[in-house]
Amino acid sequence: MRWYNKSILNRILTIIVVSNLLIAIVAGIYFNRSLSSQDEYEHLISDEIVLALEAQDILSDFKTQVATAAEEQTSVSEDINRNVTEVAEISEAMHDAAEQNLRTVPELEAMARKAQELAGRIRY
Repeated sequence: MRWYNKSILNRILTIIVVSNLLIAIVAGIYFNRSLSSQDEYEHLISDEIVLALEAQDILSDFKTQVATAAEEQTSVSEDINRNVTEVAEISEAMHDAAEQNLRTVPELEAMARKAQELAGRIRY
């Protein structure tokens, strides 16, 4: 029962992860180029450094959100799997009970006929 692996939520989560990875790669490349030499580092003004650090914080938050969403999705998927299994077990038990009832119907009909015969003898 792994039908939920192809769910829309899983696809959206994959898109978010890929987008965040691309942003992280671009930010990493920018940081590496900006900090590759002391001369390049010195020309950065404080606003650019602050923006870069804020971007790093945002990326960190995104990673945390993606990890949390993945954990929640796994938890929900496990709950769904347990519930589907439980429903299947209950359904199987009900099926077995219905079959047992069908097997007892002929016996009950025979007993009812016998009871009618006995009741008919008592009346006359």
